[in-house]
Amino acid sequence: SILYVNGVLQNDSTTMTVSSPIGPFMIGKFYEDENNYLFPGKIAVGRFYNKVLNQTEVLQNYNAQKSRFGL
Repeated sequence: SILYVNGVLQNDSTTMTVSSPIGPFMIGKFYEDENNYLFPGKIAVGRFYNKVLNQTEVLQNYNAQKSRFGL
């Protein structure tokens, strides 16, 4: 799994653990507990791709959107 924050690589791991789904896919909420584990912020942009983006593509996407948020 690869994690970018604001277009900068934070984690590049060659291993990833995938568990069996226990419920619907959710962003910003942990499924097992209805009242706890809510993300306390706002998610402005979320995207899924059918390929792995390279660092140039991630940075290009970040730069294309960052002016919307005063960055």
